[in-house]
Amino acid sequence: MDNDLDNIKNAVVKGDIKGYKGLVEAAKANGKTAHNILDSMGEAMAIVGDLYAKGDYYLPQVLLSAEIFTRALAIITPDLKASVGSAPAKGKVVCGVCEGDVHEIGKKLVATLIGAAGFEVIDLGKDVKLDSFVDTAVEQKADVIAMSALMTTTMTGMKTVVDMLKERGLNGSIKTMIGGAPITQLYADTIGADAYGPSAQIAVEKAAMLCLK
Repeated sequence: MDNDLDNIKNAVVKGDIKGYKGLVEAAKANGKTAHNILDSMGEAMAIVGDLYAKGDYYLPQVLLSAEIFTRALAIITPDLKASVGSAPAKGKVVCGVCEGDVHEIGKKLVATLIGAAGFEVIDLGKDVKLDSFVDTAVEQKADVIAMSALMTTTMTGMKTVVDMLKERGLNGSIKTMIGGAPITQLYADTIGADAYGPSAQIAVEKAAMLCLK
């Protein structure tokens, strides 16, 4: 067990808004990398999600953990970017949470890891209008559109975006990657998405593959 990383994980899970910053700084001082810290925080949010699903946590507790995650992420983001160096970007990715959905912790994690891996990321945030994914990708000459959804009622927007690309003759030149709690490989195949990222780490690998095609 690693006390520094366990302490950070516990701070996120328990909503320690006063203590998290000191714990992150202590972990950095003790030689933990930004990626180590990010992995620990990702594990913490997975725990929070499970507690919420079981009814042991309520929305205010989830939001507090999410706020700590976001603030801690801001602390380590410069180190994540520095770890990439000055090499040219591997590709350009537009990412966001589908319209009607405001759950963006998973998307933030994916966007951060993709950026840290050397890709240029245009993060549209949450509740993104579906045509904005396509318009932005065209304007920015992006390689990939990465979409997230946490609700079954909003995941259908992913198919709409895929269809928009086909209608504009852009499928193939702009790839699509989808992810989120209700998303499966079967759904990705069904709607014609180019890739499915079941985790942030795998999303980075899939982004790299799509940008090489």
